[in-house]
Amino acid sequence: MKNHLLNLAAVLSLGLTSVASAQFTANFEVDQSSLFTVTIATTATPDANANFLYDSATHVQGSGPAITIGPAPSGSSTTRVVRLNANVADAVGTADTAILYPIITTPFANFELTADVWQNYNGAAGGGSGSSNLFLIGAADTTAVAVTGQTAPSIAGTGFYFGLSGEGGFGQDYRYYVGTTTITRNDNIASPAVSSASFYGAAPSNSLNLAPLDNGSPGSLAFFTTPQYETAGAMGKAWTTFRLTKFGTDATLSARRVGDTTFTTIATATGVPAALRPFFAFGDFNTGQATPVSDQFVLIDNISYSILASAEASWSLYQ
Repeated sequence: MKNHLLNLAAVLSLGLTSVASAQFTANFEVDQSSLFTVTIATTATPDANANFLYDSATHVQGSGPAITIGPAPSGSSTTRVVRLNANVADAVGTADTAILYPIITTPFANFELTADVWQNYNGAAGGGSGSSNLFLIGAADTTAVAVTGQTAPSIAGTGFYFGLSGEGGFGQDYRYYVGTTTITRNDNIASPAVSSASFYGAAPSNSLNLAPLDNGSPGSLAFFTTPQYETAGAMGKAWTTFRLTKFGTDATLSARRVGDTTFTTIATATGVPAALRPFFAFGDFNTGQATPVSDQFVLIDNISYSILASAEASWSLYQ
């Protein structure tokens, strides 16, 4: 009986989420820079930026296996995207972050934010020198973000965000922050996540193991699996559609791989502050620099922002 319980994994999702028509969309087929506020986290030598005219098909990988970046999966007709770069403008390695805020006249207290995301890095599986960066998704009550030391950008005001590495090279590849406080930084060999936030895969008992590379065990239900993702357990070098929902004081981060028909919840948080302005970001939190820096970036396409009229109900039984 014990063995049966250990091998049992069931997930039931109840379709109780009510979403109105999108209030903000962007597909970057043309220059849509006027629809966004771009904030560069303040450092001694800030050198992050956003390129709203980037064609992903032009990228040539400078280190590691050659790759081709095709159109984003959510109905893109071209390979035009917005590209976020951090720590690239000079040869000096600094902690820096580019933050992309959709300009929304009346932000909603409860919302759903979706987008196609590709996080790139230098080197082969596991990354190369200076490859550890984070993709961020969250919300704030301001469009200003400050850097705290060389660890992560903190919200200058009220806000929260989830962070994911591209190649599993951090000590903590999955992170959650509120304001200026690090609530938890987890990978799958960490002790169980604190109650205020949880990444599925953070605790050894979780079945949705996001970071199998860190303990050498891919797990039968790993989410970021090879060969679709170059590094087992990390989101890099493949398109993934992310969905962030915030309802009341709860936030849920879900993801959909190319070929999936539904989203999978990969992180949850409770006690979320009343942050209204959603954002995407890409940050280099170390003083090192990728070699070459041209391989280090995040691509975003097909952004959609809608009011969320009710919470999503789900329950899960993990092995």
